[in-house]
Amino acid sequence: METLHTLGPNLETAGQIGKLAHVLLQEIVVTHPEDIYLQNAVRTRRIGTSGVCGPASDAVTRAAHELGIVASREDHVAHYFTSFGPLESEPGEDDLILCMTWGQFNSQLYRSRRQEFRKKPFFGPRRLIRDLIPKHYYAYDPDTIRYRQIIHCKYPSSTGYRWLKTTPEDIASGNYHPGEAQYDDFPPALWA
Repeated sequence: METLHTLGPNLETAGQIGKLAHVLLQEIVVTHPEDIYLQNAVRTRRIGTSGVCGPASDAVTRAAHELGIVASREDHVAHYFTSFGPLESEPGEDDLILCMTWGQFNSQLYRSRRQEFRKKPFFGPRRLIRDLIPKHYYAYDPDTIRYRQIIHCKYPSSTGYRWLKTTPEDIASGNYHPGEAQYDDFPPALWA
């Protein structure tokens, strides 16, 4: 993979990532009970308030990598989303994040008439999402990360993808490089 570039607070590039992520979501099976019966085009319109953060963060992070942008998929106990923070340091409050499914934590605000929030993914510094979902900030808190993932593979015999179980410390070590790997490149137990 070519050298990846750091994403700044560029809404145009974030929009490109989101647009490609919606295309990538069409390729995978989303198994959230609320959305399983929906056709792909309809499902992606409802994704903002659904609990399909796993597939959404998968698609956003892969989209960023395809566009040459540094990104990691953050796996928290109760949530997944994409961070654009530097890989050589631990995640922090000022890291830019993109979350397509934040509306699951505050569907009223997500569906409100306020144009800055209305049915839009969250893109901005991590600390600012606290104002939108104060009771659920634990799902974004840098201290609640289980895995910080930058390596994915196409899972054999499936339409889905798997992510290597790397921690923030693993990524900061510089021993792992973003992008796609083969499933056999790592022991099966290391894939989530």
